[in-house]
Amino acid sequence: MVDTRALIRKLGGKLSLPSLPRVVEEVQRAMKDPRSGMQDVGRVLMADPPLAARVLRIANSAYYGLQVQVVDVAHAVTILGLDTLQSIVLQ
Repeated sequence: MVDTRALIRKLGGKLSLPSLPRVVEEVQRAMKDPRSGMQDVGRVLMADPPLAARVLRIANSAYYGLQVQVVDVAHAVTILGLDTLQSIVLQ
């Protein structure tokens, strides 16, 4: 039997939950659909809070150097672009 507390101590708080496969599939489907816009992709991303938070964190990083903070996932998707978003979703 595995001691859960010992396992958590060994991980040292580096435990992260993966994105839901359903949400990943839906995001990819929305990105490939020519009728979908960035708002649609953003709405799908909102179904997975850890993934939405990762997208917002990257859009707000110093790499993009924006003057204002991005708080809308659809806006973050627009800033990142579909290629970068694809990489983030598949991580």
